Amino acid sequence: MNLMTVEHIRKTTNAKLNPKKKSELGQFMTPSVIAEYMASLFDDHKKEIKLLDCGAGIGSLTISAAKKLKNIKLVDLWEIDPIMREQLEVNMHAIDINFSIYAQDFILGAVENIFSDKGERYTHAIINPPYKKINSNSEHRKELRKVGIETVNLYSAFVALTIQLMEQDGQIVAIIPRSFCNGPYYKPFRELILKECSIEHIHIFESRDMAFKDDDVLQENIIIKLIKGKQQSDVQISQSNDQTFRDYQSKTVPFVEVIKPNDPELFIRIATNGQPQEENNTFFAVSLNELGISVSTGPIVSHRMKEFLEQSPQDGAVPLFYPHHF
Repeated sequence: MNLMTVEHIRKTTNAKLNPKKKSELGQFMTPSVIAEYMASLFDDHKKEIKLLDCGAGIGSLTISAAKKLKNIKLVDLWEIDPIMREQLEVNMHAIDINFSIYAQDFILGAVENIFSDKGERYTHAIINPPYKKINSNSEHRKELRKVGIETVNLYSAFVALTIQLMEQDGQIVAIIPRSFCNGPYYKPFRELILKECSIEHIHIFESRDMAFKDDDVLQENIIIKLIKGKQQSDVQISQSNDQTFRDYQSKTVPFVEVIKPNDPELFIRIATNGQPQEENNTFFAVSLNELGISVSTGPIVSHRMKEFLEQSPQDGAVPLFYPHHF
């Protein structure tokens, strides 16, 4: 299947989905050009390949991976939406691949496989997991705790489970929100990544609304490549404004510039727009508490409160800061 065909199917299927159900499931379908880029990050692999695609949608990621990877022994795809699943099966037959589709909830199924030490283990995974918060007393949180995973969102849960389902030297490529890079709620997730994997590559989209523009998603997303069990070395950092990748730039940086050795929170810092990483490190050497500053993020969303914004200083107005100010 060519890129244009897959993209047409994606848009047609997306239009059939119930918006309320999409929100409940945290569904955002991967544009084909992003799927192609993600698949390109896989290294050549001579052994038989066992591929995992959880939250598979219509199979855009697997289709792209099948073009890149040779000697694919099997593909396991997980998708609970019946509309998506119907098209997924059609698409998988069209590329003539040995596949299995699971209609089961991935978290419940993966936890069972890990907890019982049964089920498949994979050499490769390519995923666009759902994005939705997990309540602390939900069934998902309780199941995740059975396998030692403590996290607050479906996307980080999917990646954490995928890590546990990988073979040694298994490659994972995922498109996920950038929110896990800092903050206390995602610290256990960052610890898991660093304990089990090496971070090989991070790609960041400068525009917050372009990666999933068809779904009107205002969210900073990154593409991350992990290798399970590999010793950490330098990290490739790339960026583009949007999903066209026309202004693609890439550089390799020492790992100590991504996560500072003396940082107990393990924040992942990604320098962009040509800003030297050293500037970031110097800035964060001083805590907000030491500066006498307290911060609350999120209460003001500028594009939803345009009527309250001033274009010039006014009496009684206060400054509104954006990330690029730092």
